Amino acid sequence: MFKQLFHMLLLIAVALVASSSAREYPPGISPALCPDYPFCDNRLIALHSPVPYTAPGFPANVNPAGCPNYPYCN
Repeated sequence: MFKQLFHMLLLIAVALVASSSAREYPPGISPALCPDYPFCDNRLIALHSPVPYTAPGFPANVNPAGCPNYPYCN
C-alpha cells in the first residue's frame, strides 16, 4: 500500500517538474529585462536592445533620411 502511494507521489512530482520547465524567450528578449514575458515594457527593451531601430518599411542598413523613396535610392 505504501509502496503504491510512494510511486504515485513520485509520478506526480515528476509531472509537475516537467510541466514547469523554463520559458523560451525569443531572440533579442532578455529574461532580465522582461521577466513577465510576453507582457514587457517595450521602451525598456528598445533602450537595451542590441538591434538598431529601423523605420517601418526600411531595412536595417538603409537610413530613411538618406533614401526617402526606398527602394529607389540614388
